[in-house]
Amino acid sequence: MSDAVKKPVEAAIERVKKASTAEPFDRAELEKATKELEETAQKIGEAMYGQQAGPGASAGPETGAAGAEGKTNDEEFVDADYTVKE
Repeated sequence: MSDAVKKPVEAAIERVKKASTAEPFDRAELEKATKELEETAQKIGEAMYGQQAGPGASAGPETGAAGAEGKTNDEEFVDADYTVKE
């Protein structure tokens, strides 16, 4: 993982640690730091997804022929009644 992704996450972790041990405790500051960490940590997932996908891969979910036609898996579902035989 590159430092461009790692450093902001590490900094956000430190802010959460400081906010959680601050005297006097400031709940709003901890919530702000935690939210920032969550947003920053998303970049790790984006970077990992980008590495797995490789060059030329799309960043979103793929749509096949069914996706292009607007059909979903729900349309293929068959509801059936059954009895258990012993």
